Amino acid sequence: MQAAPESPRTFSNFALIFPNFVYNTDLCYRDVGLLVDAVSQDILLGGNTKTIEAGLTYWKGGYAQILGQESTTTLAINHARDISLQIISNQTVTKQTAFSYNATKCSRDIGLIVDSLAFDLLYDGTSQSAFAGLQYWNQNG
Repeated sequence: MQAAPESPRTFSNFALIFPNFVYNTDLCYRDVGLLVDAVSQDILLGGNTKTIEAGLTYWKGGYAQILGQESTTTLAINHARDISLQIISNQTVTKQTAFSYNATKCSRDIGLIVDSLAFDLLYDGTSQSAFAGLQYWNQNG
């Protein structure tokens, strides 16, 4: 399966949403394609193995490879998810021109989620990640 290319329009949307964020466009293009490819493969074949593998590539030796970029990376992945859901639902993908969020709460939430994931990776479990996800869902969904 080939990584699906992300449209240049989506990358221009990203620049509009995060005007001061400096990133490597080629690596971002590659990573989004690999994430979409992993999710697509799991949908096609069942399960979530490839998606988990893709997510774990952001971690090496228990350390995040996106230090200082956690909230922006999470927002970008969620943006790709939203676009994918629109495509799956056969909806027109619209260009975004503005994005707002509470930076303090976002930073706090990302920290809690990353801490939970680190705990689970250290102790080979899933309880803390599941708990963090459920807390986030209960308070925001």
